[in-house]
Amino acid sequence: MNTENVGARILSEHKNLRALLRKVERSVQQPAGSDAWMENLRRTLSDLVDLCAEHFRLEEQAGLHVQLRDQSPRLAFRLQKLLAEHSGILDTLEKLVTELPAQAVTSRDVEPLKQSVSVALEAVRQHERAENEVMMDAYWEDIGGEAG
Repeated sequence: MNTENVGARILSEHKNLRALLRKVERSVQQPAGSDAWMENLRRTLSDLVDLCAEHFRLEEQAGLHVQLRDQSPRLAFRLQKLLAEHSGILDTLEKLVTELPAQAVTSRDVEPLKQSVSVALEAVRQHERAENEVMMDAYWEDIGGEAG
């Protein structure tokens, strides 16, 4: 798969990721604490873990970051930083899922749980925004400029 195809697929996955992040947020905002709420949160967070793992694997195995770095050396530090974030993001999301209580939680325990989920979602969003910025910088300023 060439750089443009991989880049298009990654941008498409970012769209799917944003939709799933909104779904997790909606899950968190539902009346909280019940068994059903907990199961819905567990399911949506698990879906997010799966999508992030697949997405990160594509980025790492397709070599897009290497190709972008080679074509846009000025982006090397930002690209390396983004790759390094993958494992931390996945670890955080997986920990959230595994540490979710098996049953309903008290109202006292709901807010810290919601806060933890919100922090994790914001980390994913920031990472995704940074990736989009790097890709756009590379394509529009470096690669696109060379093609014309």
